[in-house]
Parts: sequence; C-alpha cells; structure tokens
Amino acid sequence: MLQLPNIFKVSCIVLSLILFGSLYAQDAYHNALESDLLHNYGLSGGIWVLSDNEETTNEKIQPTNVDVGRPAVLSDLSFSQILQLDVPQQGSNSWDNAVRFPVDVPIQQGDALLLVIWTNSISSFDEKSNPVTFKYELTMSPWTQALNFPAQIDTGWRQWLIPFQAQIDYSAGQSRFQIDMGLMKGTLQIGGLAVLNYQDKYTVDQLPRTSHLNYEGREEGAEWREQALQRIEQIRKGDLHLKVVDQQGNPVPEANIEVRMKHHEFGFGTAIATRWWYRDDADAKTYLEKLADLTGDGRTFNIAVFENALKWPAWENVWHTTPEQNVEVVQWLKKQGMKVRGHNLVWPKWIHLPDDLENNKDNLNYLETRIEDHIREVAGYEGIHGQIDEWDVINEMTHCLDLENVFGTRRIYEDWINQTKQTDSNAVLYINEYSVISGGGKDVATQESYKSVIRQILDSGAPLEGIGIQGHMGTSLTPPEKILEILDDFGQFGLDISITEYDTKDLRGEIQADYMRDMLITCFSHPNVQNFLMWGFWDGSHWFEDAPIFTRDWSLKPSGQAFIDWVFEEWWSDANGVADNEGSYQPRLFYGGYEVVVEKNGWKDTTQIHFNKDADTILITVDNELTAQKNIDQIPSYPRLARNFPNPTKANTTVSFSLPKGMVARFDVLDSNGQFVQKVDERFFPAGWHSLEINCLSMPSGVYLLRMHTEKSTEVNRFVIVK
Repeated sequence: MLQLPNIFKVSCIVLSLILFGSLYAQDAYHNALESDLLHNYGLSGGIWVLSDNEETTNEKIQPTNVDVGRPAVLSDLSFSQILQLDVPQQGSNSWDNAVRFPVDVPIQQGDALLLVIWTNSISSFDEKSNPVTFKYELTMSPWTQALNFPAQIDTGWRQWLIPFQAQIDYSAGQSRFQIDMGLMKGTLQIGGLAVLNYQDKYTVDQLPRTSHLNYEGREEGAEWREQALQRIEQIRKGDLHLKVVDQQGNPVPEANIEVRMKHHEFGFGTAIATRWWYRDDADAKTYLEKLADLTGDGRTFNIAVFENALKWPAWENVWHTTPEQNVEVVQWLKKQGMKVRGHNLVWPKWIHLPDDLENNKDNLNYLETRIEDHIREVAGYEGIHGQIDEWDVINEMTHCLDLENVFGTRRIYEDWINQTKQTDSNAVLYINEYSVISGGGKDVATQESYKSVIRQILDSGAPLEGIGIQGHMGTSLTPPEKILEILDDFGQFGLDISITEYDTKDLRGEIQADYMRDMLITCFSHPNVQNFLMWGFWDGSHWFEDAPIFTRDWSLKPSGQAFIDWVFEEWWSDANGVADNEGSYQPRLFYGGYEVVVEKNGWKDTTQIHFNKDADTILITVDNELTAQKNIDQIPSYPRLARNFPNPTKANTTVSFSLPKGMVARFDVLDSNGQFVQKVDERFFPAGWHSLEINCLSMPSGVYLLRMHTEKSTEVNRFVIVK
C-alpha cells in the first residue's frame, strides 16, 4: 500500500478545512448581527438555533399554500438574501397558509431565545398591511408553543427583535419556527431570519424588543375618536328626573340633593379565577382586595366571568374549586354588586369535553343525553340557578366542529340554547367566538361563519340573546374604525354584543395605554355593545401572564391606569343641586346605579336608585320629619332615635338621632330575637341632631333591630334587609 508523506496528509486536512469553512462558516450577516447585539444591547454568547448562515437557513423553508421566490437584494440592506412569500388565497385559519423552518438542535425548558427577522409588505388585499403570526412550536400534538406573536407587516423594511421563552424541552428535530399567513392575501418579503438561544445567561425581560407596534387611528385628535365620544354623550347619558316628596306625596322644595354614582349600567369587568378565594397567601388576599376595590376608594368592576371553574371538565373533575365553592364565589361577587357571567356550558371540541364523550362519539343518543344532563345540572345547580346573569351557552363553535361533525347538523346549537333557557329562564343567553375583531379584523372567514351560525339559530326561533366577541388582540392591533365596522355588521341581528375576553400580548408602555383607551371608547360608543370584559386583570392569574391592569408584583400598568381614568373618572358622574319649588332636580348623568342623599333642616335621607334610558321620573320619598325645621331649641329633652331610611334596604341604611346634651352613644344591630349581630358605632356626640349610616352588605335578608344606648335611655328601631 502506497504511504503518503506526512506533509501531504497535513496539506489535505488543511485544504479540506478551508473548503468546508468557506461553505459552512458563519457568514457576514451573522457576524454583523452578533456585533450589533453586543454593541447595542450588551448581548453575547447566543447559540444559533436555525443556522449561522443565510443560505442554510433559507434552504430549510417548508411552504404550505405559499409561493416562494428569491428576488434580488438591495445593496443598502444588512442581509444578502430575500425570501418573497406570495399568498394567492386567504385561508379559513391562520395556519392554513404558512412557511416553516425546522430546528435541528435541542431547546431546554426555560431557555431565553430571541427571534430576529426583517419584513417588508409588497401587496395586500386592503392595500394597507399583511397580518401574520410568528410562532415557535412543537412539531407534533399538543403543538406546545413558546412563541405566538401576531404582527402587521407594513410596507418598508423593518427589523423585528422578539424575545420568548421555551415552555417545555424541545428535542432536536421536534421544534420549528413558523410564520402563519392564513389571514392575508398578498405578498411579503423576509430576510435576515435568525433565532438565538441565550439559555439561562439572560432572562426574557433582559432581551431587546423592537416590534414596530402601532395602529391606524391612534393619533391625537383622530376623527373617529371625536365622533365616538360624541356618541357616548348621546347613548350612555341621560337627564335624570328626580322628584322629592314626603310620605303624603307632597313636594319637598329647596332640599339639598347629592347624587353619587355607584356603578355603570354598561358592564366593565374581568374574568376571575376561583382558586384565589381558597388560598391563604398574600397574593390571594390582594387579589380579593383589588377585585372588591379596584380604585382604592370603593369603586370596582360591575361584572365578572368565571374563567375556568364552570367549564365542563373543571366542573366534573374539580380542577380548583368544588361546585359548592363556586356557589360561594357567586355569592361573594353578588355582594360586591357585580353581575355574573357563566362560561361555558358546551365547548364542542373533544379536548374541551370529558373523555367519555369522544369515547362514545358513535353513540348519538349517549352524546345527546349526556349534554342535556350537563346543561341541566350546571345551569340548574342550587346557588348557580337564577344567579348567573348571562351564560355563554356555546363557545367557539365556528372553529370547534367535533360535535357538529358527529351529529351532522347545526341544529344541536338550537337544542342546547333551548335547554338552557328552559333550565334558567332569567339568564341572558350568549354564544362566544374568537378571531372576529382580532388580527387586524381580517379574518373574514370566521366573521362570515359566525354570522351564518347566528342567523341559523335565530331563524330556528331559539332564544339566542347575545353575541360574544372575544378580544384577544395580541400585537396585531385592529384599528378602532375597523372594529366599529365589524360591530355594525353584527349589530344587524339586533342582539346584545359583549366583548368577552379582552387582552393584549407583548404590549408595553404608552401603546398599551392608548389601545386600552381606544378599545374602551370604541365599545362604549357602540349602541349594541353592553359589556367589556378583560380575560383577567393581574399577570399572576392570566393565561399569558400579561393581563391589562396589574403586573405580577401588583404595580399598576399603563393600560390599567387608562382603564381607571376613563371608566372611573372621565365617565363617572356625580351631581349636587337644590330641588325647585316642585321638589324636582334634573342633572345629566351616565346611566347606572346611584345613591341619592336628600338633606334639609338637619335631616338626611339616603335612597338607592337605578337610572337607565327607560327611566321615568324617580320619586324620592323622604321621612316627613325631613320637612320639619330642626334647631337646638327643638331638640327633645331625651335621646331620640328616628326611623332609618331606606327601609327595607338592600345595602345601606341611614338613621337620624338626637341627643339633649353631649354624651356617649352606642349603636348595635340585633337580630329579630334580640341576639347581638354587630356593633355599628360607639363614641361621644355633641348635643343636637346627627345621622349614622349602617353598612348592611354582609348581613343576609331578614328583620333586624337597631339599638341606641346612652346614659339616659335605650332606644330600639326595627328595619328589614331584602337582598
């Protein structure tokens, strides 16, 4: 065998390394990107996930219903290759049209990663932008995602830096980067695609984020916003007609009247997680405190929806709370004065149903009976029945088709709605769907399918009363004018509309606050919309840990401040005035619940009222003694306890009393058997007439005694609480 000289062997090895390096070495773009990340953001040590070479990365592309081209690159770009992606037809789902880039290296749970990509929109069906979603996911069921970032691709080259974190371990060859383009029709270009894995060297929050987020109509003085605010003045406010009379119906002129708003008629609310009622830690305590008093002065949400506890698997398998505990949470919410939404009775996809339904999918009688029994059990459950103001009867039926496919008809939806109404005739019945207003409002397929379902249900005569439109907006922010257009389209049915699950993902700072403001204005200004509910209010109890109101440490977010500013300041109305000679007073106020305080001659009466657009003149009937002149000369020579008002009461009641001289007075509430219930007050009062408010929120319905004890005597009055 011929033996090669050692010097020749070495030369061959060196030549091979040179050739190999020239083909596969880290290219100029990746070198420049490394340098930019180091100098601009202080990042070093990242591992290339796709490759360290543009050509190698671009060769990985796997298109589905997307035509891929390779146009020439302009000289002023930092990358040397472009992929042109043409989508000739919009899909039914965002993932119907997509390009995928498989990953050959392992990723560990908790790794901090950074997506880098340049984009440019060439054409779109609305001549504005193309909606896409950047994803990093498992290549098999359950398709676990580390990244799901909707974006609007505008004309002009832009670099996106998007950090994300691995949720699970991804083995080599079992994960991929993906761009969903199912909601667009047009052409876009990408370049400079790279994914870096910084493992545990940095946290996700330490990685840069440049997402070019904006939306049409955001600018100050936008015409759509001015028009919407004018509509709000017309449709959400009215002239409150109050008339103060005594118990004989005679007008009480020149009484001082204070009208204090307690809550809106329009629903401003949030999803709640029941587990926080049954945990004993600081977060649980704060969660309930914030839910009961969002603003710090007693004002809070006026509607809440169960996030998971009433869903079918959660109900039967007791995920966090038992049915009995769910009843206790309903009672707690009601005591706060909140309406309650039930979510949901049927979510017609196998993974959202108990396992036995899929196991019996060929037995239609079994399925029909099982579903009917479930609706009757939950909607008819003692403590749930009659206490749920609105039910999401069916959830996401235009995307979740398993039961429709098995039964072969949509008539099942009509049956479920009819069964729910038969079980609980008081609840307003909704269906609920996503991707209607999100993604730039461009998912026309979902919009049309949802309208078709609504139309068919109504044509059947089933008592559908509300349309739920989810508001998971992501970062692909739909312009407010587009949302108004969609709401007008669904308003054709004449049903109530609720934005049921509002949140945004990966928004920060000023744009987060601006979009909250504009979503509130959009919804509040539309006559068909009745509720605006967030899908959670705190990062510590939110499915993406990105709620609209509070951070994980309970700091108020910019969007949380915007919510408070608009709901509880800009749209909050109190009034003070004096009744005319006919006892009338007519302030212009937002529709909602109010406390009316009437005071004259040292007497004070308090009444709770509800004011809506259908309200006629509201009579405020006061104690006759309100009209009598009271002064120090007319003070009785003994302690006197007057009748409390209102009586009966639902929440609070006010009592007037007089003392012949300065003394200590103690006030206690007793039950009808004279047993002590609670202490109201005990302190020194000067001589004269006084009033005292009694908080009855925590006391159940029944007959009670109010006892005033002084050094001179003990006086007792009877009053009734009706919840």
